[in-house]
Amino acid sequence: MDPFEVRNSFEHLDKLSYDIGPRLAGTGRSRQASEYIKQQFDDFGLETRFQVFDFVNSIKKVRARVTLLVVIFIASLFMNLYLNPLLTLTIVLSGYGVAYVLPRFLPKEKDRNVIGTLKQEGEAEKQILVGAHYDSANCIKGRKLGSFFGISLRIVLAGFIGLLISTVFIGKEIWLVGWLVTAVPYLFVCTLPFWFYEDLVSPGADDNASGVSVMLEVARVCSEYPPENVEITFVGFGAEEQGLKGSEAFLNKFPAPDLFLNIDSVGGGDELSVIQGNGVIRKHRTTSKLNSRIREEGNIKNIWTPLAGHDHIPFLEKNVESTTLSSSETGSGNSLDR
Repeated sequence: MDPFEVRNSFEHLDKLSYDIGPRLAGTGRSRQASEYIKQQFDDFGLETRFQVFDFVNSIKKVRARVTLLVVIFIASLFMNLYLNPLLTLTIVLSGYGVAYVLPRFLPKEKDRNVIGTLKQEGEAEKQILVGAHYDSANCIKGRKLGSFFGISLRIVLAGFIGLLISTVFIGKEIWLVGWLVTAVPYLFVCTLPFWFYEDLVSPGADDNASGVSVMLEVARVCSEYPPENVEITFVGFGAEEQGLKGSEAFLNKFPAPDLFLNIDSVGGGDELSVIQGNGVIRKHRTTSKLNSRIREEGNIKNIWTPLAGHDHIPFLEKNVESTTLSSSETGSGNSLDR
């Protein structure tokens, strides 16, 4: 008989996504979820602890940057009418630089990781980490909004610089029309979405109560049938949706494991997948050897997620063998998020 009880996983999923509900990092419901996970770890006989860390809300980061850049755009209209274009360009570029460091000065919130370790008698030959983030996201995800904002910002900035330079040679007569053409689409595209939808938070059934529920059942099975010569640590990561802050905080405090398996969004679709990597320009490739070993266990696909981030990324940057187990329909509308 398979020791993994699917029913137990669904009970965890119901508790997290329906009884507790939306779990935005730093909120009371996020705290409830972390306490529930810790209680399960305690019941399994794991050595448990919380790890508290600070983070800045990703939506608030984008909002602060956009607010500053809106001010710069409006001010630039008048600056270039009365100042030298090169001086205006210098001021504008300085403003963009301030926008990138601005989040460091925003108020910080607190969230926490939940850590449960299945101790071995004697010295373990290998340290394995199994993780899943328990927080849920704003309906407009901060990382995706930030990526879209960053790309559009670079496009508009290039046009804006070209416009400023053209006024040196053509004259300022073109400035007003060019400013309107450059600024209006930018202000419309980059500000409307999150001003109206910031407070809508997903219940996070697929992303990622599904991953946590599987991790908890794996922890139960391992506690009843402990593997030999291996120390396994299970982590419920907080603030993944805020920019992988929980996994980063874990690595900043604890030694890196030998191997890391992340479980994220396994509730959508009929098949499982391993994430081969993330990114478009700056790419993070997961460990191919580990991916191949997982695929040997069944009909598991490879997928690449160009815009998504996963908690394996900080571990890869520490040269830890890492990958993420996910659904074949990660990010699709056919999921349990609703």
